[in-house]
Amino acid sequence: MEWVETGYPAGRDRSGAPAGRLLCTPEALSHDRLAAVLISHLPGRLEAGADWVRAAAEAVGFCKERGLRLLTSAGLSCWEIPARIAGRLGLDQTVVLPPAAYSAEAVRDIVRELALDPALTCFVRIEHPDSRARREAMALRDVTVLNLANLIFPVAIRPEGRWERLTSGDDRLDRRFERTYPSQAPNPDYSGKDPSPEARAFPWEDYLIHFTRGTFGPWPGERRADYYDSLLEAERGNPRDGLKTLMWILKSGLLRGGDRLYREKRLAISFTEANPLEFLRCSTFRIPLHRRSAEPYGIAAPKDLLRRLGAQPAIYGAAKDYPTVPLDKRPYFQALPESSDGKLDWSREREWRLIGDLDLASLRGDVLFLAPSAAEAAGISEETGLTGIGLYR
Repeated sequence: MEWVETGYPAGRDRSGAPAGRLLCTPEALSHDRLAAVLISHLPGRLEAGADWVRAAAEAVGFCKERGLRLLTSAGLSCWEIPARIAGRLGLDQTVVLPPAAYSAEAVRDIVRELALDPALTCFVRIEHPDSRARREAMALRDVTVLNLANLIFPVAIRPEGRWERLTSGDDRLDRRFERTYPSQAPNPDYSGKDPSPEARAFPWEDYLIHFTRGTFGPWPGERRADYYDSLLEAERGNPRDGLKTLMWILKSGLLRGGDRLYREKRLAISFTEANPLEFLRCSTFRIPLHRRSAEPYGIAAPKDLLRRLGAQPAIYGAAKDYPTVPLDKRPYFQALPESSDGKLDWSREREWRLIGDLDLASLRGDVLFLAPSAAEAAGISEETGLTGIGLYR
């Protein structure tokens, strides 16, 4: 990839002196009408149909109508959503890469994940002599965008946040698309519901359960562009909620392993041997993950079958014990928190793990799905042809 000098500093250091330098791909800054659509760092739980989502689409569409070139970036949804909208509309854009994120592989990943047209996408790269912490690097990226922009369209700005401070009194601001900064999406709570007779009588002790929680981001193996498209196209709610996640798994016939929470970074599927009714009653909301520990959607498979396929119980212990665990058992190790209050005792989840993916299509007669009610289970069965059980009356 060819990079050329821009002649601009990336920003200013604390003394006001130029900090770093900017390089760009050809044509990245040749446009004399560069526009930035500003969205503050977003809450972890987003919903389609929100005012700010529609306003972001309107702001980028306005740039297209007026022949502007959009300044965007990557790495955070607040930057990637305008970039994806520009990609959908066929709008020229210049992606400002944060420090240390300008390798050819990183650029290819951005183009692939956001489904951008390479012919319409240029890049600006920030070089700084110091190694910078992520927070500082992102702040330098933000300042660089402001330095380059001819027009600034705020859409959802957090009160007293960085964007508000940086743009205060700026005569380049056009506030026609500005909306109220979004709050967190509601947290679903399924506690206190009355179990169904079928769920009470079911032999859960013979099964392992994988709960299919909703997510506020791409599903495993899904491009970020597809997630953003669903956020832009859905009328309301979370386009990746528990029900849609379950339907996606059942229709694909594959339960994919993930590595987000595992020390060994091995792809694995988490199950529990606990009674799902009791597990859901005790589920808690996990603030760092922006979700509950479980929702009443899931897949149940016979314990003996999964054991034959390689599933094993998690090994619970103190973090300091990890080096003593045999190598072949480390993917199953779960460190217990050092807190003595017992609130984060993961051993109560009675976890099992299966390394890799699970081919549900080959187990069609052995697995069943879980849904909140018999009515919802009937609807899923009609659409997928699979057997399910409603957990609550």
